Amino acid sequence: MTEQEAEAWQARLERIWRLPYGLSYSRISSEMVHFDAILADKGQHDEAQLHIIIEDHKPLQCYLLARDKSGGLCNTEDGRICIPDSCPSPLQQQLFEYDWLPIIRRGCWLSGVPIDGSDLERGGWIWGTTFEELDTWKPHSWNMDAFRKQQEGEACRVASAFGVEIQKAWAAMSRMWYESDLGTATIVWECNFSFCNIRIHPQGAEVDAQDTCVVTYNYHKGEWVYWSYYEPYSEIMAQGLYRLGFEDEAVLSELPQLSNHEKLELRLSLPREFWPQKWLDEEVEQSVL
Repeated sequence: MTEQEAEAWQARLERIWRLPYGLSYSRISSEMVHFDAILADKGQHDEAQLHIIIEDHKPLQCYLLARDKSGGLCNTEDGRICIPDSCPSPLQQQLFEYDWLPIIRRGCWLSGVPIDGSDLERGGWIWGTTFEELDTWKPHSWNMDAFRKQQEGEACRVASAFGVEIQKAWAAMSRMWYESDLGTATIVWECNFSFCNIRIHPQGAEVDAQDTCVVTYNYHKGEWVYWSYYEPYSEIMAQGLYRLGFEDEAVLSELPQLSNHEKLELRLSLPREFWPQKWLDEEVEQSVL
């Protein structure tokens, strides 16, 4: 490993692990480098020691240890997180894992270790990273093209559901933002790895203003995460959410109720390529009858 390669790894690890005090490294051999750092402010274990060994042509090896040696975690080559040989007391280890297990899983995955994770976890793991970093780091089972295709597909689905064209788009880290006009209002929606956030607010207002209609949902699972309605835009939101395939009464009860005639008009005016799967299934069932 050359000095340039070691310095590149140092910069990458500092970015991934968000190290408050930086990262130092020492060369063990011409092929192996040892990195050391301190991670701070996490639960009962306010500091932990991070040790990472990188050797040419071998998987990265990470050790995360409590400074008082009361707990520890490390990774295996096949992506499992386990306890180092010097196992502490079970109670202290349990507390350490509660504080630090999510941190080491995220750090190892972004560092190239084959850590398995759910869509929800990976959505959190890439938070704060850029498209360029993800494309360079190439985390395990990460497909940038598929990720961007999913983002763009959901963005187009939202635009069609609200009857607008995307007038403005920009990237913010690993998220994409889109904006369009709705007469006297503005609609802004954000798509990341798993979630879509839609906001409708008066033109010229701050996106986080109180007079904003907001919904957030997991577009992989069609599950609600958060909603907050503002009466002037409730009807627009109700129509858009219906076209997106949401009919959860517990969530939509605060919105104007759509008549069967309104629902039919909304369905027929939405291009078929953006129909929710539920509508397509209903159409198949009706054709069989």
